[in-house]
Amino acid sequence: MPPVTHVPLNRQRILAAALRLVDEQGLEGLSMRKLAASLGVEAMSLYTYVPSKSALLTGVLEVLVAELDVPMDDRQPWVERLRAGARSFRQVAHKHPAFVRMLTTQQEYTELLLYPTELGLGILRGAGLDPAQAAFAYQTLMGYLLGALLQEEAGVVGVSCGRLGARAAACGGTADPAAEMVGLPADGFPLLLDAVRTHAASDEDAAFEFGLDLILVGLERLLHVPAEPGTPAGQSHQWHQDVGTAHNGSSPQPTGV
Repeated sequence: MPPVTHVPLNRQRILAAALRLVDEQGLEGLSMRKLAASLGVEAMSLYTYVPSKSALLTGVLEVLVAELDVPMDDRQPWVERLRAGARSFRQVAHKHPAFVRMLTTQQEYTELLLYPTELGLGILRGAGLDPAQAAFAYQTLMGYLLGALLQEEAGVVGVSCGRLGARAAACGGTADPAAEMVGLPADGFPLLLDAVRTHAASDEDAAFEFGLDLILVGLERLLHVPAEPGTPAGQSHQWHQDVGTAHNGSSPQPTGV
């Protein structure tokens, strides 16, 4: 019988094992005791490499953030770099369902965790946005990514076909999926029910790209609209007027927002 090969314990191995547990059992399934058992060691031996569970979670999040793939070549168009980064964020979130929750509840931010933000702001500043515009644009993009992922999970008005259980057949069957999902009369909420039907039959990738395009096209448009004299940083009255024209067919008075 060949001898048993002992794999040395190190931080990288511990974080990889912790990520597997989180992927399989969720954040609630991760404990120092379970982690140690999965590695075949005593729990106390983990503390040499991760001093606390909080430090362990920070390390796992660093591993996830390191999976983000944002093109580093600044010769590439800035729009395509942002698009690639947004797609990568979504892919990591799909692969690791706890990613968004970990990111939005993280209390300690290390250099590794903050680097993607620095990179994203650098892309936006390099595109020509001023500091305020870049900050607002980054917040907008991150808000969309987090909201889009939540929408994919929850669906229209908090309902999606994937979470209907026994009623899910209505989403692809002959019954009206809208009426089945939200229990509303067809003649009372026709637009809402149309939206639910559309969601039931939609391609989530296409929906994601649609929203992403709205933001990126808007940023491109912003770069080509000069701010009026006296306009605060990050704002453009002409930009607001153009947006109003696109949606309403007329130019509203500047809002100053």
